[in-house]
Amino acid sequence: MSEEDEVRSRAMRVKQLTMQKKFVDAVVLSLENPPVSSTSDNVKLANAQTVFAALQACSKADVANVVQALTPDLEDVLMKYLYRGLSVPQNNASLLEWHGHLVAKAGNGCIVRALTDRKLV
Repeated sequence: MSEEDEVRSRAMRVKQLTMQKKFVDAVVLSLENPPVSSTSDNVKLANAQTVFAALQACSKADVANVVQALTPDLEDVLMKYLYRGLSVPQNNASLLEWHGHLVAKAGNGCIVRALTDRKLV
């Protein structure tokens, strides 16, 4: 299966999970195995859009529960996507909400790892 097909398939599964209101599963699925080794910016952008769709589907009340369910590796991946999203000047209020909850759980080390890792999302 090509990278594009994997990302497309993941996006469809994430959309199904969000429609079923399974937000923890949707966010976890969107963050697992990000295409960090891909040379295609389109693949990385499509996966980022899937992650942002999963994050935006969650209500403010669900954010804390979703963050608590993340493993340390997924916390680092989420932080990378949050900084990618914050680099675009739109919808930043919800991303800052996620950032606050994530830092409260994972600490400042998560920020440092996200900013210094050479594997970009």
